[in-house]
This record gives sequence, structure tokens and C-alpha cells, in this order.
Amino acid sequence: YNAAWRVTDIFKNLFFSYLIVLLPLMSVAFARSLDALKHRCNISIKYLTIITVPTAAGLSVLAPRLVRLIYGHEFDAAAPVLQTLIWTVCLFCIVLVFAHVLVASHNQILDLVANVAALAINLVCGALLIPRYGPLGAGVATLVSLAAFGAIEYSMVARRLFVPDVVGPFLRAGAASL
Repeated sequence: YNAAWRVTDIFKNLFFSYLIVLLPLMSVAFARSLDALKHRCNISIKYLTIITVPTAAGLSVLAPRLVRLIYGHEFDAAAPVLQTLIWTVCLFCIVLVFAHVLVASHNQILDLVANVAALAINLVCGALLIPRYGPLGAGVATLVSLAAFGAIEYSMVARRLFVPDVVGPFLRAGAASL
């Protein structure tokens, strides 16, 4: 799990620089108008999915080779975990966009609620999956809890502010990845 997590973490950090800069941009956009915030959110989702979905798809396919290249044959068991965890990069980026939208619009408490819910989901999924499936179960628990976190944050943004365009960018990036 740790071997796969480290590779995934490298890719998350590549996108984190953009995500750090995004909060002040969203705050300025919210000060202008809700439409400006919506535009900034949708553009961010579009650009991040264009980059992260093909990256995750490619690394899913190449995971066995990448694990052998970096760690050697002794870590072959990390390949399926990497194939699962690499998809957290896509979700992580989108979830942070929603988190920044909530914070920029003075809805920090909703972001906190979503974080606590995601933590609880991760704990339950981990308790159910790790004993049975080991490191792959931990990867699946992480992916499921991050997907739930994204769904919760999306619903909060959609209910309080506007409906973000997520499906379209994911479908286009997914089709391009094929």
C-alpha cells in the first residue's frame, strides 16, 4: 500500500500547486458574482479532468511496469493497489475544487461536515475491506471514501450555490483516454 501511495502522492502534489492558487482566485470570483465563481469552478474542473483522467488511465495500464521499474519484482503486489489508488488523484483534485468553492463562498462549515462524513465513511470502509482484502481493500476504501466525499461536496455546492459541470468533463476526458 505504501509503495502505491507514494507514487499516487507524487501525482497529487503535481496538481496541488494549481489547487493552492485556486482558493484566492475563487474568493475574488465570489466577491464579483456567483456566476464568476461558477465559471472559475467549471473551468478548473474541465482543466483538471483533461489532465488527471488520462494520467490515471495511463498509469492504471502501466502500473505493473511502473512498480517493477521503481521498486523491483518484490513489490509486484503493489500494482493492483496503484491501479486503484491512482484514480484518487482525479477525485482529490475535483473534491478540492468543491472545497475551495465552499470556503470562498463562506460555507466553511459545510466543507467541515463533508470532511467528517468522509472520515467516517473511510473508517467504516477500511474496517470492512482491509481485514478481508488487505492493501487492496485499503485502496478501495480510500477510493470509495474520496468518491463519497466528492459526492457530498458536490451536493452541498449544488444545493447552496450552483450546479457544477462535472459529468461532461469526466466523460470527455474518459473518452479521450480510451
